[in-house]
Amino acid sequence: MQQLFTNNGSVTIIADVREIGSLVTTILKKKCEVREQQLTVADYLLSERVAVERKTTQDFISSVVDGRLFRQLPALKETYAAPVLLVEGDDLFHIKRDVHPNAIRGALASVAIEYNIPMLWSQSPNDTAEL
Repeated sequence: MQQLFTNNGSVTIIADVREIGSLVTTILKKKCEVREQQLTVADYLLSERVAVERKTTQDFISSVVDGRLFRQLPALKETYAAPVLLVEGDDLFHIKRDVHPNAIRGALASVAIEYNIPMLWSQSPNDTAEL
């Protein structure tokens, strides 16, 4: 794996090529070096151990409904020692989807209990980049 920290202490983050056009990546490029790489798992690599799967609140709900989240989490956990799920956006329970709040609660519980993956929350792309 590539070295993510240089000798002078600057930080390099590897972003999946599908994240390159995102506002988060644009903001990150102003704060550190961002390298593009096709990642099979995760959206961002922060170190050799830490990988972040970023979901907007809308994408989180969609990935629960279509089952994608429950395919991504085991792969994330198997591939990286310290995976993180970051959910970005406002209230998860007021998304314009016909999803029962208990399905969302169950998914959140699964992330924490079944997969034992820490979740971080941010309010906006700028907040995500700062985090």
